[in-house]
Amino acid sequence: MKKPSNKIIAIYLVWELVNLGLLLFSPPTQSIILGDGRRTILYYPGEFFYPFTKGDLIVYSETLNFKSFDLQFYDITEFLFYAIAPIMIYYIITLFNSPKE
Repeated sequence: MKKPSNKIIAIYLVWELVNLGLLLFSPPTQSIILGDGRRTILYYPGEFFYPFTKGDLIVYSETLNFKSFDLQFYDITEFLFYAIAPIMIYYIITLFNSPKE
C-alpha cells in the first residue's frame, strides 16, 4: 500500500482542524433543573447527527425545532466519525485500485 501524498495529508489535516474547531465551539447540551433539584437534559444529541439536524422534538410537552447544521448537536461521536471515515475511505480506495499480484 502506497503512502499518501503530501497534498492528501495537508487536506486531511485541514479537515481535522475544521472538525476540531466545530467540536470545541459547539455549545453544551441544553438542560433544565427540575423542581426537585435534579438536572435533566432537554434533548439528546444522539437523536440527530450533524449536519442532518433538521426536525422537531417534543420534550415535556414543549416542541423544539431544530434547523440543519445546528452546531449544538456536534459532539464527540460526530468528531470521531468525521476523523476516522476519511482514513478508512482512502485505504479502501487504494486497496481496490492497487494492482493485483
